[in-house]
Amino acid sequence: MIVLIEPRTLSGSPAVAPTSKSYAQRVLIASLLCDEPVTIEMPTTCDDIEVTRRAIESIRAGERAVTVGDSATAARILQPILAACYPDVELVLSDQLARRPMEHYLTPVTARAGEFRVPSTVSSQYVSGLLYALPLLEGESTIIVEGELESRGYVEMTRAVLREFGVVSTEVAPGVYRVPGGQRYRSPGTVTCEADWSNALLWPDDMAQSELPDTVDVRHTPDLTPSLAVQAAIGERAVTFTGIERLRFKESDRVAGIMQMLTTFGVETHLSVGADGEEQLIVVGRGGVLNDGTVEGCGDHRIVMAAAVASCYAQDTVTITDAEAVTKSYPTFFDEFIRLGGCVEFEQST
Repeated sequence: MIVLIEPRTLSGSPAVAPTSKSYAQRVLIASLLCDEPVTIEMPTTCDDIEVTRRAIESIRAGERAVTVGDSATAARILQPILAACYPDVELVLSDQLARRPMEHYLTPVTARAGEFRVPSTVSSQYVSGLLYALPLLEGESTIIVEGELESRGYVEMTRAVLREFGVVSTEVAPGVYRVPGGQRYRSPGTVTCEADWSNALLWPDDMAQSELPDTVDVRHTPDLTPSLAVQAAIGERAVTFTGIERLRFKESDRVAGIMQMLTTFGVETHLSVGADGEEQLIVVGRGGVLNDGTVEGCGDHRIVMAAAVASCYAQDTVTITDAEAVTKSYPTFFDEFIRLGGCVEFEQST
């Protein structure tokens, strides 16, 4: 689907904050390991949540092939659980997800407790998967992240969900988790899913007046980066984004997608290498006025939504491709965009 957006000023706030797909998926997966019923309350849903829900239903039904579609979260968290508890079940990935780095996540976990070393280059979702699976084994296990753990907030989200189900772990040192075995998942009764704060950033009070610091480390917040890059683009100066390596392996090469999007809007971007040898993205602000043109959505929900918000600052109509990608995390995004004053025309892709 293609959308054409005429620049308009948005005002107000979304009627309903979207459910955090990351939180909801973690709760759904925890409910799989619980003998008692669990009531899960969520104001909205999305493609990734529904994929996870169907995968859980398939496992409960005894199916041997479980489809996780494009959901890397479902695939990476479920894999250690399946290896430990459902060894005959195979995950079926979409072609798009299969192209993303998955080899670490598809290596079976032994059904014995022990020490599990995880390179920091591996997604934190795999650490989360181990935190789900290892408590079910006999004996204590240790997870050691070799290097700085990225996306730490998502691991802490996992641990918070597990605590609600009576499953605990201890971080004995940065990136080192001690996991007692022989634990049992217990139903908390009702779980209310939190809102998606990554998508909440899309609706700032006045993005043009919210200057970012000179350097922004996005190592732990990769999903915020497209919106932060737009904020930098309409600012008054250059902003350097560090910790961008993992952005290369999201739904798209998100670094390339951000640069392509901002170039369309007439924003100068370039890559550099920091003192630590890591790649950095530099965005040079244009002072609140952007060009118009066609933005490739790259099949990435975060790129599409960030581009839509950026279009409010364009000089004329902006065209965005792959707009249907928003259903992955925020199916009502364009409904909210229009309700807040946006002018959107929808066309089917040819």
